[in-house]
Amino acid sequence: YDNVIDANVRNGTFSACVTASGTPLLTVQCVYDAQNNVDLNIARVAFGPNAGKGERYMAKRKVFGRIYGQGLENAGYRIGRKDPVADQAAALAGLEAGTLQFVPEFSNSLLAHLAANGGTASDATTATDQVTAMREQLPDTLTVLEPAEVDNGLVIVCSTAAIDEFALAAIGDLAAPDLVFGGTTQFQSATAGGLAALNEKYSIELTVTPVDDVAAAIADGTIDCGAVPGLSPSIVVDGLITLPDDKVFAAVDVLAPVMTAEAGQADVTSVVTAINANLSTDVIRSLLVKVQVGDQSYDVIAKQFLASVSPQQ
Repeated sequence: YDNVIDANVRNGTFSACVTASGTPLLTVQCVYDAQNNVDLNIARVAFGPNAGKGERYMAKRKVFGRIYGQGLENAGYRIGRKDPVADQAAALAGLEAGTLQFVPEFSNSLLAHLAANGGTASDATTATDQVTAMREQLPDTLTVLEPAEVDNGLVIVCSTAAIDEFALAAIGDLAAPDLVFGGTTQFQSATAGGLAALNEKYSIELTVTPVDDVAAAIADGTIDCGAVPGLSPSIVVDGLITLPDDKVFAAVDVLAPVMTAEAGQADVTSVVTAINANLSTDVIRSLLVKVQVGDQSYDVIAKQFLASVSPQQ
């Protein structure tokens, strides 16, 4: 923001120029320009390749934990809440040991974890097939509930400027000359749902500009388009446009709660099913935006959501 305080209305410079601290996604800095006008420099905070991923992972876990926990409490069940587990290994270990009874999981991510740890590799791309594969590979002491329509699978997004400049309407249009497509090293090397699959499915030959944070790189103009998880709050925060994946280059990664068989009785699962009916990719993404850019607690966000969809939940 230029000339927030104009040099013509003051004499000299201030001893200090102080701003509020910004938000988790934005920094605000007070600066002087060449004419001694006071400007505000607002910049997007990029997540690091590891810390950012961990923060986003934990944010999803906390949101789901509060929604399911409060929903079951509202239905009359006593719930013992625990901090989110670090990863799938810790989640499965807790379920099998009986220290956890309920864990919100994502289908494709869990299958990839199982395959990397002695399980059978799965090429399932639909929610139904993935849940079937989960049930086949997990021990009988665990049960996989029906999935919600919440998909964290990769999507291709672009800036609005790129959409207009290159007339982008579908993924196949990414082959436009001069378009800069970015991706993480993991996306470039993935054997499934990565660059190779994208090129093969759409008969294009994209090359990738390596970046650690795709959404941040689109926002600052380093790249035009890239692949991000479907629940990424940056899709909303940065106003990114999603291109339809008609040829399904990447498998879905849907929310599929896992419970111990002992805890997963019909009356409990019916409550979870009712909660799932009100969840969608857009809904969860919007709640994650509230977490990232707002000042409300996870408990308050979950309570408000449940009250908005059903006074009884």
